[in-house]
Amino acid sequence: MKRRDWILVALILAILSTVLYFSYRMHQHGAHEVGGVRSKCATTVCPHTFISWNIANFGKSHSELEVEQMAKILAPADIVAVQEVTARKGFGAQAVARLADALSRTGSSWDYIVSDPTKSPSGSVERYAYLWKKHVVGANRDTAYLVAELEQSVDREPFTFQVNPSNAKPVQLFTIHAVPTAKNPIVEVRTFPESQSLQSVERAIVTGDFNLPASKT
Repeated sequence: MKRRDWILVALILAILSTVLYFSYRMHQHGAHEVGGVRSKCATTVCPHTFISWNIANFGKSHSELEVEQMAKILAPADIVAVQEVTARKGFGAQAVARLADALSRTGSSWDYIVSDPTKSPSGSVERYAYLWKKHVVGANRDTAYLVAELEQSVDREPFTFQVNPSNAKPVQLFTIHAVPTAKNPIVEVRTFPESQSLQSVERAIVTGDFNLPASKT
């Protein structure tokens, strides 16, 4: 093989190695950063994994391939909260069902619940969803509701749901999709902790898309 051919082979291998490296890093980033901040603690202290994800307009145009990729990213979690599920003609609820089905094909059986459409005065009506591994988390659907007391102060009122993680006390989950950054979402976020629904529970996780800049978090 001529020297020029060896140089060409070496160049192709270098390019291929670079592509594979960055593909791996992007996959790792997607799998670990979907929920924003992940707690760093020993598994004996934090035995469950919770992921929150705003899947923009979920159910509007997501292909089966995209849903399968989402399932691969979410599969390590035990509980998932999803914001911005489209309320249009039930397509969002169908998309959540497709995601739960895809997750159940990753090795564990998953269940899910979808909220009613929010009563948004601005017209930005959406749904929320929770998904969970059935062998890890117990759940009572009767505990799920949109927080009506915040309908007037929050454009898309939060969705709450109680889960019972294995070997742990029940936890009330709250998820919210605040108004866009340009609409000053900190006003909505500040009203949330004062709600009776949140103050009346012993243990809670508040999560979602707060649309807050780092200086406001």
